[in-house]
Amino acid sequence: MSTSRIGTSPIYTNNLSQPIYWINGAPHGTRNEDDTYLLCLHHTQGSDSRLWLGGDAPNAVSSTYIVGAYPDTNYRPRVYKYMSERTDVPYTQGQGSIGGLKPNINSHCISVEVEGPGAITESAPLGFSPDLLAAVATLCASIISDWHNARGRSLLVIGHDHVDDYRRSGRHTDPHFDWSRVLQMIYTRLPALYGQVKGWDR
Repeated sequence: MSTSRIGTSPIYTNNLSQPIYWINGAPHGTRNEDDTYLLCLHHTQGSDSRLWLGGDAPNAVSSTYIVGAYPDTNYRPRVYKYMSERTDVPYTQGQGSIGGLKPNINSHCISVEVEGPGAITESAPLGFSPDLLAAVATLCASIISDWHNARGRSLLVIGHDHVDDYRRSGRHTDPHFDWSRVLQMIYTRLPALYGQVKGWDR
């Protein structure tokens, strides 16, 4: 696998001091940032999906972020970003429904793909190590606080399973990690929130 499009140095650190790396080439659409309401978590069911989500898939599939541990990261979790949270639409969720939002859920989501399941161990029975899930939780807490404090928007944290169309065959049921545990990890990491929050009608 050619890794030339995968960044080896952080492009920035987020508001929780987490390094963020860049991957070039991901397909995406565009949106107005005021259409962003959801932070949607997935898992890849693979071991290295970085370039697949970065434009190598035969169909247009992408994500805003991927979090994984790889041989070239010494199996330490690393966060990669493919596109803008604000103005780019990831091709991750597809059609679905939640609340009164339009059925093209992609146009409302920031997407986070979690790499795995990988090796199954006693401490990570579904292939998601504690360190990996901690990195995911830190990223999500950073995104939530940034959108709340800088843009007056409270993002709803969901899994792919919560919005995928229940009427179609082959619907997605991910992510398969312990959802309650990960939500608890996210919200215990949140820094201070301040300012007035906009409603969904604005």
